[in-house]
Amino acid sequence: MQKMKSEFEMAVEGLLRGEGIRYAFEQSSFPLRVKEKDITYTPDFSMLDIVLNGRKPLLELHPEIGRKGNQFDDRWIEKMVAFRHSEFALPHHLILVTDIDPVRLMYLMRNRSLSLLELCDEIWFKIEAGQKFPRNGMTADIGKQIRVKTYNGTDRLRGLIMSLKFRDELRGGGENGQVGDTAEPA
Repeated sequence: MQKMKSEFEMAVEGLLRGEGIRYAFEQSSFPLRVKEKDITYTPDFSMLDIVLNGRKPLLELHPEIGRKGNQFDDRWIEKMVAFRHSEFALPHHLILVTDIDPVRLMYLMRNRSLSLLELCDEIWFKIEAGQKFPRNGMTADIGKQIRVKTYNGTDRLRGLIMSLKFRDELRGGGENGQVGDTAEPA
């Protein structure tokens, strides 16, 4: 098992464990090719027993999406787009968990002539307590392109994680077994 690098990863791990969801942390890696270079994409969390629309969920955590200092990290975006366009994406439902401003994310993607579906299947945006998801023409486009959820703290994030089990059960997914990252990679 890889060691968790951030408090955010540890918090999500605690929520998954607390909800009885079997997962693997940074256990699956996918070889990709970006700009004539071989790279590897390793998602943060793979759900082992949950299936959404016939696909295994992956959680990709990015408190500041694709950003290093004040510069956007194009390599991260290129890696995510390469994964989404690869055969490895087909059996997976990629959920991006981020606290980037939704309008900023739309500009980021539009400036690269990309749609959100080229980045992930679903986005969970963190908003501050008392803040509302911005409603304007730009954010309306987000909801048309991709499934969007918001959370403003651990309890709401727990609810989104619980919804994975609920959505799986509605579709007749498998039962959860032992909790944690004890299973083989998905």
